[in-house]
Amino acid sequence: FFGPWDEHNFVIKTLRSLGRNDRIIVPHDRYMTPTYVPDLVHETLNLMIDGEKGVVHLTNVGEVSWAEFAHKAASLCDQSSQLDTSLIIGSNFSEIKMKAAIPKRSSLISVKYNRLPTLENALERYFKELQVPIMDKQETDL
Repeated sequence: FFGPWDEHNFVIKTLRSLGRNDRIIVPHDRYMTPTYVPDLVHETLNLMIDGEKGVVHLTNVGEVSWAEFAHKAASLCDQSSQLDTSLIIGSNFSEIKMKAAIPKRSSLISVKYNRLPTLENALERYFKELQVPIMDKQETDL
């Protein structure tokens, strides 16, 4: 999940690391479908208004690896020309020391409710609606 008011999501953490010229090592063999929170909320409300029932999977369209997600976010960011995407290192999950287990595929797909936009569209709107600084405060004070 990523939203324009959340400082602790993967996109912001990735961009802040790149802004500091830090390497980030992320799995290129773990796949998911990132979800833009405003899209999820709006469509959930629509389903509630329509009186829909049952389990519904809602996510933006586009399965990516964590490494691909980092590259997409960096390339669509307003500061993309200042970010060195070669610092995004895709690696096998088994070689990365992570605190959490990540399933090989945590992608969701909805055949019945395929209503959310593409991941690229969500990221473009995310950067227009972003309410937190991409760079850490201490970095902008330098």
